[in-house]
Amino acid sequence: MPPRRAPKFVTIPPWDDGKNLAPVFFEGDDMMIMMSRLMGGNDYIFKNTEREKQGLPRIEKPEHQFVQVLMERKRAELAARDVAISAMQKCDVVLQVTLGLDGTEHSSLAAAKLPPIMRRLRVSAGMKLTVFQDKVLAPSIGWDRNFHAWIFTDFRDGAQFGTKQTAGASIDFMHSDRVGFKWLEAKEYTIAHLFDKEGDMFGYLYDFGDRFKHKIEIVSIFSEEDSTGDVTLLEGAGACPGENMDGNMRYGKKLAAYRKASATDRLAFKNEILSCPNHESYQGRASNFDPFVFDLLAGQRRLGVALASKQSDPTGAKVHVMSFAPENSYDMHTKVGKNQVHEKTHTGPSQFWSEVKNTGLDAAGTRVCSVCGKSREKDLKKCSGCQLADWVTHKVACKQAKAKKEGAR
Repeated sequence: MPPRRAPKFVTIPPWDDGKNLAPVFFEGDDMMIMMSRLMGGNDYIFKNTEREKQGLPRIEKPEHQFVQVLMERKRAELAARDVAISAMQKCDVVLQVTLGLDGTEHSSLAAAKLPPIMRRLRVSAGMKLTVFQDKVLAPSIGWDRNFHAWIFTDFRDGAQFGTKQTAGASIDFMHSDRVGFKWLEAKEYTIAHLFDKEGDMFGYLYDFGDRFKHKIEIVSIFSEEDSTGDVTLLEGAGACPGENMDGNMRYGKKLAAYRKASATDRLAFKNEILSCPNHESYQGRASNFDPFVFDLLAGQRRLGVALASKQSDPTGAKVHVMSFAPENSYDMHTKVGKNQVHEKTHTGPSQFWSEVKNTGLDAAGTRVCSVCGKSREKDLKKCSGCQLADWVTHKVACKQAKAKKEGAR
């Protein structure tokens, strides 16, 4: 065994020999990309259980400690850029979302030259990342809301933004150590925190298990004077893959095979996609569905429904429950808070979808106009064209603005 070196940034307990940790964890090495250790996590679970029984503090895995250092640095950097970010939050941006299927790491798939799945959106850069993912991005692409775990990645430095893992969170959080260990709270940040200028890109990973990877490019930035705050799905290409269809490369391989398949096999593939929960609203015949075609009107309808709904609760994520006996079916959603309901949608004997949904007003800072998608308080106050259609949201914004103005006197 090589001699134990002094750790840098982290505490490595006696039971961890540091094997397979990247050199960046030790003194005398420069910063480099950190590699995940897939083994040894259980040692920390068992050892920390023993330490808690003895009244001793927990010791986090070195990977988690290291990312905590990176997170603190990122917070400080963003705080130092607050003036520039605040100015950018007042601007609309056009985003191009691309789910690539070219399979550059797989030569046979690259040869298929599959067109990427693409969506182009106009949205305010001041929109909170949690609202953007839940009410705009997921429905525009075609993913199911509040189903799988997700993160945004700032390509400038690799910083990640997501939601916390809780008892009722998405089940694929079990794969979080293969994604990034820890990340900044997305609810505290906006789209403007992820870019500086036109042409910048950031990442969106959907589903920690299947790992559908998207790139989001800042196509154009509007001036504050030309910005309206409206959310608009402008155009798109390619139907959204079905949930749980194995990520970009495997789905791309299926699409490549579909091109050459018989009519019978093509229909089977269409039915496989349409059987997934994110395609359950499809009303046409399976034979008329085309995985290479994007239905813009249907996408705009999904976006409209999402904007008009309550913010999803990631601590009560959607999960499919099934059991051989009704009395033995386990539902992880046992806690329902104030202004929430536990919704069950039965799909068969001893099978149902379970989700905790909000019924009250969305939290301050996350409210959007249910008609046009405006998210900033200033935009909501002047959104007179939608006030009658969405008076509840506008009334709250107006009252808050009035109280703030009176308090300043």
